[in-house]
Amino acid sequence: MVDYSLLPNEGVLLKNESVWHPIGKRNGNIGELILTNLNLIYLKKSAFGGIKEVLKFPLNQIKIIDDNVQVIISKSSGNFCQMELFFINSHEVFIFNSLIKKQVLRWADKISELLTGHEANIDPSERNTIPGFGIATDLLKNTIGTFKEALKEKENVTNRCISCGAPLSGIKGEVKKCKYCGVKQTLK
Repeated sequence: MVDYSLLPNEGVLLKNESVWHPIGKRNGNIGELILTNLNLIYLKKSAFGGIKEVLKFPLNQIKIIDDNVQVIISKSSGNFCQMELFFINSHEVFIFNSLIKKQVLRWADKISELLTGHEANIDPSERNTIPGFGIATDLLKNTIGTFKEALKEKENVTNRCISCGAPLSGIKGEVKKCKYCGVKQTLK
């Protein structure tokens, strides 16, 4: 059984226990993925749950192009969420035992924040956990805004026509046509 320990200046930021790491053409292993401020650590587990091997991937080896960390969030062949990271000398895939994309996005964002200071550059449509969710929420916000506007109390006013002096009444801001002389004017 292999043991691991963190460096004195290293701290754990994220941890996930059921992550599959396919290696080459082999099947890979289920293990534990740990993000520290310095490394991405993958603990290969044995059949009995002990640590079989420790893989360390230094964060400073992840490729950054145009201030964007090279990370892709996608679905695996089993429809689980996966995170692909492109390192200077390798391409690593971590498949999370989850169908919830939000969990994997959190990992990508945290890695990007450590390296660039901002969230990962992920297509906004990928950030929505339910297809069309962003469109639906925007539509709902616009509908609520329309209802709010319609429910605002309208102020009734009475003015005199600027041309003939006849009484004009209606809602403040409304354009009215005088029924006597035909002049259009805005009620104040």
